[in-house]
Amino acid sequence: MTCEELLPSYFDAFMKGSSCTELPNGRTSVVLPFVYPDHDNIEIFVKDRGDNVVVSDLGETLRRLDTVGMDIGASGKLAYQTERIASGFNVTLQSGILLKEGPRQDVGSLLLDVLSACMAIADLMYGTRAWQPLTFVDEVAKLLTINDFSFERQHPILGRSGTKYHVDFQVVTPHRVLLVETLAARTVAGARAWVNATYRMWNDIVTGDVVVRKVSLLNDETSSIRDEDVRLLENVSHVYRWKDKQHFLSSLRNGQ
Repeated sequence: MTCEELLPSYFDAFMKGSSCTELPNGRTSVVLPFVYPDHDNIEIFVKDRGDNVVVSDLGETLRRLDTVGMDIGASGKLAYQTERIASGFNVTLQSGILLKEGPRQDVGSLLLDVLSACMAIADLMYGTRAWQPLTFVDEVAKLLTINDFSFERQHPILGRSGTKYHVDFQVVTPHRVLLVETLAARTVAGARAWVNATYRMWNDIVTGDVVVRKVSLLNDETSSIRDEDVRLLENVSHVYRWKDKQHFLSSLRNGQ
């Protein structure tokens, strides 16, 4: 593809994804085809001051940080990061508003600078717990939910030794009840400790009912699972691998 094809196509898509509205208060709203981490489009406001214009986000970026518990007034580190990012684009942070003022003829560059600051500062959300990737147990819960399985998380059960355990999932199907423990460790040492604890738990738990199945679900995408660990777990449970999740789902549906 040539530059003569690529750039006009990009600018066409950019224009189709943008909108501009003149507001009654003398500002102009520009909605751009760029998004915050929550996938809402970024909106920039332009205030005409004669020879100059003021371009700002009217505080929307920091408001979104605040909704996930990130208050720059309560965190020196966050305030420093925000100020550093804004100053890198020569954007001013004033009473929670990101803004930049300049000549009318430079309004395009002003828009780009404020937009860049909004996106970079909003990306700080990814450092909070609310924006961390799903844990493995959360991924399993999501898989069960979208496949319409009835389940309980952190199901309490008492072992023969008197130890109280909390199994990651109890899944109830027409064929049987399944107790599912998930391997979330990311290191060899962590996987070994999990295997040892899971083996002890399964060995200690007596279901007393042939329709109850113990399942060890291994996250083989991130964990180093040794063959001897699998063989150990197979002595006390049914073992499935996340990369073959369809096999796991099939066993839930069919009871096989």
